[in-house]
Formats: sequence, C-alpha cells, structure tokens
Amino acid sequence: MNLGATPVDQTTLVGQVRLNAGDTQYTDTATPGVGDFVLFSDDEITACLTTGSQSAARATGLLIQQLALRYSLTGISVKTNDQAVDTTKRGATLLALAQSWFDQADAEDKRENAMTVVPGPVGWSDQFATAPIWHERERWGLPGTPDGNVFAGLF
Repeated sequence: MNLGATPVDQTTLVGQVRLNAGDTQYTDTATPGVGDFVLFSDDEITACLTTGSQSAARATGLLIQQLALRYSLTGISVKTNDQAVDTTKRGATLLALAQSWFDQADAEDKRENAMTVVPGPVGWSDQFATAPIWHERERWGLPGTPDGNVFAGLF
C-alpha cells in the first residue's frame, strides 16, 4: 500500500512532489484523510525529500529514478504475428525525465546561492557582493551577522 494524506495539499513539499510526479490518483481507505496512492507513499516521498535536501524537484527526480528501476526490472517485450508490446525502454525514458528534475533542482540551488551585487558606500569600491543567503553562511564558514554585516569578525 502507498498510504498518504488526502486530498493532495499543494502547499506542502510532499504534495508538491506528488503533483510533480503525477501521483494524485488514490483509493479511499478506512481511515478518513488517508488514501492508497498508485505510485508512492507519503513516507517514500518524505525520505526522498530528506535525501534531496528538502528540494521538491530533487525529490521528484529520486522518485522517478525508483520508478525507472521498477519498470526496468519488470519490462517485457512480446511479439506475435502483427502485434507487439515492448516495455523494456520505459526505464531509460524515465531516467531521462529524472535527470531533467535534477537539472531543475541544480538550477534552483544556483538561484538560491547567487550573489547579489549592490552599490557600495561613497569612498569604498564601486560595488561589493553580499554573502549568499544567511543560512548557508555557517556551512561555508563565512563571517557576518544576520543583519547583513559581512565585515563582522574580519577586523
């Protein structure tokens, strides 16, 4: 069973990933507000969000990779007379789709971590760059304070 909260809430990361992956169809269960989804459970989505640094795009890519693995393992090719069914290539197609979600996540990361160029005070250089978003400063060992003083601790 792929249990998850119903209806899908697009304001949550789990809901956004579920919408990205196209996994919105569910069957009602005996528990109100919980449905059995076709592809993924809320737990699977939450795990991919954790692995993907809380990025909905990266989590979507991870889930589509899982789906590609499932289809690759169960793919068949059958040909009789004038009829043919070949599902062996679905995995490769899904891997390409997953890569597009990873590319989007990387682009989002670059936008979040972009430097902003602002005019500097008179007498200083013409421009200076502010540090990346505040929560990344400590991880990168950058100086500064939450009010934007990038020179704190340098002198």
